[in-house]
Formats: sequence, C-alpha cells, structure tokens
Amino acid sequence: MSRSGAGIGAYVAYRAAISDRLFTEAGLRWDRQTYTGDRQWSPRLDLVWKPGQHSEVRLGAGRYAQSQRIHELRIEDGETDYRPPEICEQVDLTYIHRFSKPWSFRVDAYRHRFGRLQPRYENLFHPLELFPEAEPDRVLIAPQGAELHGLEVSVRGVAGAPLQWLANYTWSSAKDIVDGVGVPRSWDQTHAGNFLVAYRWRPGWFLSFAGIVHTGWPTTPVTGRVVTLPDGQTTIEQVIGSRNSARFPTYARLDLKAGRTIAAAKGSVRVELSIANLTDRKNVCCVDEVHFQEAPDGSVATSKDVSYWLGMTPSLQILWKF
Repeated sequence: MSRSGAGIGAYVAYRAAISDRLFTEAGLRWDRQTYTGDRQWSPRLDLVWKPGQHSEVRLGAGRYAQSQRIHELRIEDGETDYRPPEICEQVDLTYIHRFSKPWSFRVDAYRHRFGRLQPRYENLFHPLELFPEAEPDRVLIAPQGAELHGLEVSVRGVAGAPLQWLANYTWSSAKDIVDGVGVPRSWDQTHAGNFLVAYRWRPGWFLSFAGIVHTGWPTTPVTGRVVTLPDGQTTIEQVIGSRNSARFPTYARLDLKAGRTIAAAKGSVRVELSIANLTDRKNVCCVDEVHFQEAPDGSVATSKDVSYWLGMTPSLQILWKF
C-alpha cells in the first residue's frame, strides 16, 4: 500500500506457474484522490510463455488510471478545478528470441485506448516558447479519447561484450479522437528508427555513435486567401487548416560520445565528451512567421520562416565517484 500527499493507493498481485513453460500474474489496484473524491479499480493480467530454451512470449493486458496530481493544476491557463483521472485500456504483446551467437531479436506490438482524457493546451506553431500560455497560437484540445498502436522490431548484442550495438525500427500511430475523427498527436511519428554502436577498451576508453531518424512531427498548415473589404479594397486573410494535418521534414540526428574512466586514489574519475547532432543537420521544430504574396491571377503564395532544433552541440562532463 502506498500513500503520497492527497492520493491513496493499494494493490495486490498473485503469481503462479501453470506449467514449467507458462507463468501468470494477476493483479488489482485501487486508487483514491482525496482532493477530488475520485476512486478507480484497475485490473491487470500478465502471461509469460517459454516455447523453447531461447524464446519467450509475453502478453500483458490491463486498465490503468492516471489522476491529475496536485502540482499539475494548470493555473497558467486559467484552470481552477481538477479533472477526473484519465483511463487507459492496454494490450501489449512481446516476442523475444536469444540466439546462440551474442545477439537477440525482439518484436513488440501494442494497442492503447484512452478514455475520459483531460483537456490540454498546445501551441500550434511554436511549442518552445518560454511562456507558451502567453502566445496567440495557444489552443485548447479536448478529445473524447485517444488511440495509440504500433509495432517495434529490434536487434541487439548481448550485454557485457566490449562491442555493444542495437538497432530498431518502429511503426506507430498516436491519434486523438475529436468529434469522431482521428487527429495525429503533436508527437506522432509514423516511422522511426535508431541505432547505437559502442566499444569499450580495457584501459577504460570508450567510444559510441548513436543515430535517430523519424517521420517529421505534425504541424498545422496555413494558407491565405484574398478578401474584399467593405470599401472595395482587398487584403489577404490568413486561413488556418486542420490541426496537425501537415508534416515537418524528416528528423535525423547523429550523436557521438567518447571518454575514459580513470582509477583514482579514492574511487574513479570519468571524463566524457559528447557531441549532439554531429553533422549539424537543420531539423525544423517550429514555424515563426508566415508570409503571403498575391499573384496577378488572384492566387496567394505562402512562405514560412522556421526555426530549428539545436545544431552541433558539444558538452564536456567530469564525474568523480568515491
């Protein structure tokens, strides 16, 4: 049983070996928020099946509740009341195979359905503002639910070897349900892949490269149209399209990390140099301003000023353990 501030939780679980290859755990959790009077029951079930010496299949299903904690009241957006807890029904399926050679193969599939979602605020064009609640592109998003599902395939070397490596690919979808229509969440990435290659030498030196590439994040399109004013003059009016119905260009980044661990009289000293975005690639993050230009045929051309995530960024860290 756990208790923190104005939240109380209790849980119970039962584990059993149905056979020498099949194992199960059933659980039930109860939560109560004293500051809202809400209560939730959350059942869970996990199964592990080992069809062979080097393989296993895991199945997990359950209901989860996420309450709004006391410090999460969004007073900066004018909210003064706490929202009911969000509810998520999850099903996760995993297959793992460990080969005789030093590497393993894993496939994960998941489907998560959210209900009773808490409304949230987002900035349509520039989410990295210091005070986002003060910007004019701040909007309220109040979905009736959300659906997240995906499939991830990964391979990796066995831990403990001098050469460490891993690679994975993920196909996924994260959508809010608004008025019966699926709208991509702002962090939705249809395709994503990453890799890591690291080597550690005996004297304590180490070197690693890590890379990531994924579909560009969703963004909201903006166009312009010519309108006639009451005095007969014309002007260009901004038209905001459906939220998150367009995409930024593909995001890609390569990182490097190198260093050495040195034994000291007391403990050890680790010196580490990291360089994020080694190739200094320009990855678009935000739309700063939209410009319109009327053509002779009456159409309107649109251009954008954008900003980018950090370019090549070095950092040095020294850690003394004693």
